[in-house]
Amino acid sequence: MPKVISAANSKGGVAKTTSSVNIGHELARRGNKVLIIDGDSQRSATKNLGIETKPGQPTVYAVLTEPAQGIARAVITYTGTPSHPVQYPNGGRLDIIPGAKQITEAPAAFDKSRDRQPVPTFNHVLPYLIQHFCGEYAYVIIDPSPSQDRVNLAIIYAADAIIAPVAAEPMAMDGVQELLETLQEINAARDGLRLTGQTKLAGLLISKVYPDQMKMVTALQAALDAAHIPHFGDIFIPYTTAGWESTGERLPIAVYLPEDAAAQAYQVIAQAL
Repeated sequence: MPKVISAANSKGGVAKTTSSVNIGHELARRGNKVLIIDGDSQRSATKNLGIETKPGQPTVYAVLTEPAQGIARAVITYTGTPSHPVQYPNGGRLDIIPGAKQITEAPAAFDKSRDRQPVPTFNHVLPYLIQHFCGEYAYVIIDPSPSQDRVNLAIIYAADAIIAPVAAEPMAMDGVQELLETLQEINAARDGLRLTGQTKLAGLLISKVYPDQMKMVTALQAALDAAHIPHFGDIFIPYTTAGWESTGERLPIAVYLPEDAAAQAYQVIAQAL
């Protein structure tokens, strides 16, 4: 079974998608087959990788509302851009199930067709898909939206590990506590749903750090240590020119500029995973 990882933070603009895409790239670069599932109605991961879906192309919406048909019809393999082709070594591959604007409607659509579905609730859909159709992948990375809706809750149920990107700001700890409470509630509800496993916090990832925020980064890391909340040690993701330029080029940072500090930080995170 693949390891299922999701970025999670109810606040937008904290580099959830950037982290999902760049960690996925780094894991594929190590010879792993990696699947990104774009669970954001804004299709952020799909856009980040420059994936263009053709008319009639199945998306994550089709996969979530008709899980018995599997995922192969929706999977697109990332190959980079004409100016920056990407080929992963040692059998590595980065696939994506593209996002859909109507993904927020997927739970209601599933409910209406529940009598012909292979699983009893929408929370079972992603675990079912991963168990039955993702056996070739070493990692499945699910990129959620910032909202706390049924889709995002289902994503957390499916995840083995959560990476929580946070901004270097005083209010960051408040969001952390909310996330920990959500994980506790979801894990407590698993027995009632007959869902096995636990969703654990792999660590907080301090992201989009500007040079003048280092004092706040140090203070936040100390607060996390004092509260025994897992994080990635001294590693943080700096806000760099190459970081935002690579998004515009539809490339992982390490493809656009391998020596960039943010790219190197994501390499360390991928190694830790």
